[in-house]
Order: sequence, then C-alpha cells, then structure tokens
Amino acid sequence: MADRVRRTLRGVGLTTDVTGPILRSHEHAMRRRRELLDDDHHPAFLHPGRTILVALEDAGVRDPAWLALAPLLDSVTPDFAPDPGEWTEALQAVPPLPLEPGATLEELVQLDAEPLRVVLSEALDQLRHLHLIDDTDHQRTLAMRVEERVLPLAARAGGTLDRRFRWWWRRVGRGFV
Repeated sequence: MADRVRRTLRGVGLTTDVTGPILRSHEHAMRRRRELLDDDHHPAFLHPGRTILVALEDAGVRDPAWLALAPLLDSVTPDFAPDPGEWTEALQAVPPLPLEPGATLEELVQLDAEPLRVVLSEALDQLRHLHLIDDTDHQRTLAMRVEERVLPLAARAGGTLDRRFRWWWRRVGRGFV
C-alpha cells in the first residue's frame, strides 16, 4: 500500500519534498495496525492508505498538510488510531469525524473545503467496508450516521466524492437502515 500511495502522490504532481510528511504519517498509522492486526488484508489494516488514495483520487485534495492527517483518522475503530505524535496540534483542528458518536453536522459544515474533503474521504472508505463489520447493531448505527451526517456533507462537497458516496450508499449502506 505504501508503494501505491507513493506512486499516486507522484502521479498527481506532488514532489518528493512535500510528500515526506504524508508518507511518515502513513507509516506512523501503520505501526499501530501492525501491532493489533494479524491480517494485512483486513479493511482496518488498509484504511490509512486507502484514505489518502480516496482523498487524492476522488476528492482532489492536494494540500500536503491535510493529506498527512488523512491516514491518522479513524472514525469507526478509534483503537486503531495511533498516538498523534508530531501531528497532535494539527489534529486538534479536526472536529469529531462524522461516524464518531460525538460528531455534529454543525461542526463539520463549518470546515473549509479541503479539510471537509479529507474527512469525507475517511468516511467514504469506512462506508465501502461497512458490510465487513461483524456487529449488526454497529453496522446499523454507522449506516444511520452516514445517512444523517455524511450524505448531506458529501452533497455539499459535490463532484466525484458526492457521486461515489451515493453509489456506495445504494450498494452497501442503505441495506442496514
């Protein structure tokens, strides 16, 4: 996954001098997952890299600072979120993520376009793997949060990100509500 992230960063024109923090934060997030997961194909294992890829490819995020925060976000399994380390101060600018219990739409609506797209990229990756969660009640709760909080935010963001959310919602999420 790290190689794919590196190639994609280069492919969108980000130079080596700005990709260093993004790759470091990805590796930082992966350390925690390697400690907790035996399966390197588990959706939670791949989540940090996929969040960066969704942010780049579907959301059009190019700000290296926000891309460096992307792999550190986990709205479904907070135990996998690493200690923020050098990103502590920057992560304080991110409100509770839309799938987290304490998230409110008001806080998220106030985000600027770029951070909103990063937050939505994380939520999109979670939605795509909702059907793999073992706990049916948890699936239902997350699906209701997607319907109530995330889909309106995705509509606000528009473009490819909104289309992808709607497609995955029809394919995966709607069946749990």
